[in-house]
Amino acid sequence: MLKKVFFLTILAAMPFTSASPLWADETAAASRNIDKVQRDREITEAVGDALNQDRDVAPFASGIQIKTFDRIVILRGFVPTEKAKYDAENVAESVPGVARVINQLDVTN
Repeated sequence: MLKKVFFLTILAAMPFTSASPLWADETAAASRNIDKVQRDREITEAVGDALNQDRDVAPFASGIQIKTFDRIVILRGFVPTEKAKYDAENVAESVPGVARVINQLDVTN
């Protein structure tokens, strides 16, 4: 127990500065992650806009949920036909920045 208290005391006394290489690497990694999150948000918005603007998909676009992670778009929700399901997938694939589309749309009929 005494060793544990001593170690924690020494650890608490160590200076932590942003100039240390470890902290610099973590800061760089965090900023890359923020950039990826922002890019994925932009892709999600662009896919939503594209779905709403496509004349074949727009009537049911409000029922489609869009999630994006690392440029991979996931479509979930309900559509009326198999054609509608694949039309939505094709529209999403056409959006710049999309690496892949996972189509988890369910057909209601």
